[in-house]
Amino acid sequence: MPAVRISLVPGHTQLAIECEDADVVPWTAGIWADGNAALDVRFAAALAWLCATPDPVSAAMAGLLAESAELSAEWIREVPWRSLLG
Repeated sequence: MPAVRISLVPGHTQLAIECEDADVVPWTAGIWADGNAALDVRFAAALAWLCATPDPVSAAMAGLLAESAELSAEWIREVPWRSLLG
């Protein structure tokens, strides 16, 4: 199910950005920072947060991205929109 969650969180974020929903940045930040959430959900929220704000990456987020690097490559291979990445 990681491929589904990795699609839904950024998809929801994209819609929120298009609708100018200012709550999307704190929403994604809350998810990626939640140590109780599944790692794939946190990874998806980190990607979504990066798309939603120009703020720099924090050390905590860099740590999350490093922690999930190997698994995220597997997850991304399974997302239905991967072919759009080239």
